[in-house]
Amino acid sequence: MKDNRSVNRILAILELISKHPDGLTLGEIYRELDMPKATAYDFLQTLYKADAIYYKDPFRKTYVIGSKMYAIGSVYTKNSNFITTSAPLLKQFSDEYGCNAFATKRINGDKIVFVHAYQAPQSQIVSHVEVGQIYTSFSDNYIGECYAAFDKKIEGIVKIDEARKKTIITKGYTCELGGDLNHVMNIAIPIYNFENRVCGVVAVSRLHTSIEDTQNIAKQFIEVGKQISRRLGFLGGHFIMKLGIRAHDMGKMEAKALFECAKSYGFDGIQLVVNKALNVEPKLTEEDFKSISLVQNGVSVLLLGSYFNPVHSDQKKRDNGIERFKLQLALADCVNTEYVASETGSYYDDQWIYHEQNHTKHAYQEVLSVFKDLEKVARRYQKTVLVEAAYAHVIFSPHTLKRFVTDLNSKNVKVIIDLYNLLNLRNHRQHEAILAEALHLLKDDIAVFHLKNYILKEGKLVQVGLNKGLFDYRKLLPMMLKNNPEAYYIFEGITGEDIQESMSYIKSILEEQHEI
Repeated sequence: MKDNRSVNRILAILELISKHPDGLTLGEIYRELDMPKATAYDFLQTLYKADAIYYKDPFRKTYVIGSKMYAIGSVYTKNSNFITTSAPLLKQFSDEYGCNAFATKRINGDKIVFVHAYQAPQSQIVSHVEVGQIYTSFSDNYIGECYAAFDKKIEGIVKIDEARKKTIITKGYTCELGGDLNHVMNIAIPIYNFENRVCGVVAVSRLHTSIEDTQNIAKQFIEVGKQISRRLGFLGGHFIMKLGIRAHDMGKMEAKALFECAKSYGFDGIQLVVNKALNVEPKLTEEDFKSISLVQNGVSVLLLGSYFNPVHSDQKKRDNGIERFKLQLALADCVNTEYVASETGSYYDDQWIYHEQNHTKHAYQEVLSVFKDLEKVARRYQKTVLVEAAYAHVIFSPHTLKRFVTDLNSKNVKVIIDLYNLLNLRNHRQHEAILAEALHLLKDDIAVFHLKNYILKEGKLVQVGLNKGLFDYRKLLPMMLKNNPEAYYIFEGITGEDIQESMSYIKSILEEQHEI
């Protein structure tokens, strides 16, 4: 078949744009690809209207990859994650027990495709299964039977004897003897994802020796299945989501009252900025911090906020901020928390707004030097520095945040994703694509999400309750949970009556997700 030139050119444009996170102009694109300017313009406008690309800088008209491409890519990622997550665990199990292992997916409703196969070196049976092989029946094989018993999406399509189904569900696996002499033991178990859905079935085969041996292998294999499912975001049949609130958004009060207030709203924990949340500011000493832990009443301190400006022109203020941060790393154990957090500052000193120097190489290096020092202290106390990006600050985008944690290169550094903070008047309509970009780039680095919402009012982005703004959390929250189910989700800037309304809104979304 002859290649379609237009399709090839569109793919070339997308591939080129994907390699330039800061965006490319029309001129840069058509010159790089040696393409007529008018042709490139037509393709770009078509892609723009389809949300496949968007303007990162509307004034310079620099194009970057848009939300549609992230959505398309997520379909591949969904399957790819299943394979890359399950393959190493299946190999480890197979090598230990001398098995052949397989991973399968259900496609088009009524077919099963093998997406991964592995044969251990010491396996005593030869497998003829190949990646890409398809089963079209669910009733005459142990893998199909596993789908039929556990996969709720095909309950009305694939029939299985109810007594048999009940037995399978009770055991947690399907099993059959195969081969001409029934000498091959085959076991299959379901794998679940963050939505509490069966996203695949994995299986192992080995020589059959005894019923007791089969039961033992099945028991161990079920544990492998649980590991795979957890890594895909499954948390035991329901979302175990750690919800918190920035403590001083509830008001300034005594420590005991603060924790009681958080508990009354239904929060699991708080983000504690001691100088803002407590009406008597504690000293940065073990004695004062341990006194806080005595009144927590089952509510966790999810993180300590020690926000300071690492590029402040007043060296004394800068040094004080660094010293407070280090002290709170040392005291974090007293309130049983792992994290101490800060943003990355602005050359506008106390105003923390955009300054023309903020996005320069010099600013980046200056902040990097400060956080390298903090990372050493975090390592000493076995704690974690949390870095939060904001558009007006030195670390201002998902890409600069990824570069920052890569340069710090430490397991003692993680990030807070505050989507609202990454927005400005030019890019806020692309918030879903910006979130998708952050999730893609920083998946393994995200420890906390700040939950906010906003409206556009008199030419400004203004914060409102989570249920009242332009963020559609029915879309955004599942994206976050799928990517980082074990992160902390913390209300920030939500006050007064909006706290309870926002809590009810988030819980309603979680209930909907659980019911899917």
